[in-house]
Amino acid sequence: MRITGANGYSEVVTRDRRILSTTPLARFEEILPRDQFFRAHRSHIVRLAAVEHAEPAGNARLVLHLEDGEKIITSRAGAKRLRELTV
Repeated sequence: MRITGANGYSEVVTRDRRILSTTPLARFEEILPRDQFFRAHRSHIVRLAAVEHAEPAGNARLVLHLEDGEKIITSRAGAKRLRELTV
């Protein structure tokens, strides 16, 4: 699962569905369990278990390869948070 935000909307993507929501990413970040979800980038929240693997993207960022085949490039802070959660 991942949540992508843009222009005041959030798109919640699960294995089975895509749901458009007016709930901002900041609110999702507040209510989702911090040990299971992390802010990968200012416009992406990712479920930790959805990350199949990560590889360096340069400049202390990572490319996340998700279970649904999508790729997300983290921010430096997002990469740091992922490392904290997985160590």
